[in-house]
Amino acid sequence: MPPELRFRRQFLLTDAPLPAPPAPLQQASLGAWHLYRHPNLPLTVLEGETGPQLALLGFVLDPDRPEASDRDILSDLAAGGLDPAALARGLHRLSGRFVLLVFGADGLSVFHDPCGLRTVYYRQNKGHLAIGSSPPILGLVAPLTPGARARDYWASDYVRNKREHWLPCGTGLYEDVHQLVPNHYLRTADLAQIRYWPFATLQPRTLPEAADRIARILSQSIAGMARRGPLAFPLTAGLDSRTLLAATKGEAAGMYFYTLRYRKLDEQSADIQVPRRLLGKLGLTHHLIDCRAEAPADFASIYESNTAPSHMDDWGQIAHGMLKGLPQDRVAIKGNCSEIGRCYYYPSGVPEADADTDFFLRRYSGWDRLPFLREAVENWLAKAVQAAETSGINLFDLFYWENRLGGWQAQSQLEWDIAQEVFTPFNNREALEAMLATDPRHRIGLDHEIYREIALRLWPEVLSEPINPKPPEPAGLSFKRLVRALKRRVRGSF
Repeated sequence: MPPELRFRRQFLLTDAPLPAPPAPLQQASLGAWHLYRHPNLPLTVLEGETGPQLALLGFVLDPDRPEASDRDILSDLAAGGLDPAALARGLHRLSGRFVLLVFGADGLSVFHDPCGLRTVYYRQNKGHLAIGSSPPILGLVAPLTPGARARDYWASDYVRNKREHWLPCGTGLYEDVHQLVPNHYLRTADLAQIRYWPFATLQPRTLPEAADRIARILSQSIAGMARRGPLAFPLTAGLDSRTLLAATKGEAAGMYFYTLRYRKLDEQSADIQVPRRLLGKLGLTHHLIDCRAEAPADFASIYESNTAPSHMDDWGQIAHGMLKGLPQDRVAIKGNCSEIGRCYYYPSGVPEADADTDFFLRRYSGWDRLPFLREAVENWLAKAVQAAETSGINLFDLFYWENRLGGWQAQSQLEWDIAQEVFTPFNNREALEAMLATDPRHRIGLDHEIYREIALRLWPEVLSEPINPKPPEPAGLSFKRLVRALKRRVRGSF
């Protein structure tokens, strides 16, 4: 397996140089800091009179100016001021997947994209600070020592029973390694995570207002990304990818559309049949990428050493299939992050319980038997309650944003960096605010009305195929169900 897969698309920033940085990491100096990055991770540096002002790892887009480059956007941010309040305002409308290093008067501060999909971990060891994409890359500075957390986690029923097990953002398997939570920046002077969003009360939006704004953000973001290079689009039978497909109308002719075949999917599965039929109707080519073959041992070794935790037995197998089948010169457009607006923890649209520690521990069977997860949820709640009350954002939705997306989805994208670069257009605060500011009745149910309204504004034809259709019942099953229902009714009448 080629060595360039080691720490692919990751970075490490240290206050002291590494004696022997491993291949393929490339070294650069940023003032007094030493940066090591994989060559597939873009770096843009904006210099000031006395040294760097801003450094961007990854990419950023302005949906209102799709033609703007990374450097253009950094220049705009610097012009608005480098203090945290000014940067928070400047970052508010931006999309992308990035880490932003800010060299201000008070030292280095670290921001990242709205949902934290370009992950940031940090660790202080013997007086030296290291900041990087994952715990293992921090281990290049000083060895990581697994303790009780790692031992208990890997032995837990939660991991045993949950294929896509994940950790709440902000915690981890190593006691001395910390993760930056979405909507916070890291102030390195005292290693404090400072919340910078939400900073205002959400103003209610009508369904048409929200759909208009979100539709523009999605379509303009994709147009901006298409200016930078070729794109790929993973299509399923689901809601998120269908809505996002509508936003690709102006760029679809040059896209590579594909569906991943993994786990128990077969040729008759809706996630394969629906994309194939729909793309055929739209005059577009559908590609099927088979991710079921077992990955070789050398790939598994690199995959498991790139991140911690890792999911080689599932996500890793899929990543190996993507690496073999997906054109490596394309950025994949994914539909995640919009789930923030779908009332995930209260599907009726009205919370039926308090958003307390026990609720979230019960929601994920096995969390309650891992003390460090209880502590993580308690710490987050203690600091998030005021933000929810001030902004009017439901605490359940804020938990989904900052913990589930910042944990589960960010971990997935970090692991899949070995096989693809990803852009998530819904990863935009204005778009997510517009959704959260809409009455919950438009965001729940089978149709999730706001998604339909977005698609109708952009490319109505994408709705010509059903979303997540139920598989047909085997012959005779409906009759059997009718008989059982009649028997129950008869028994209940006596």
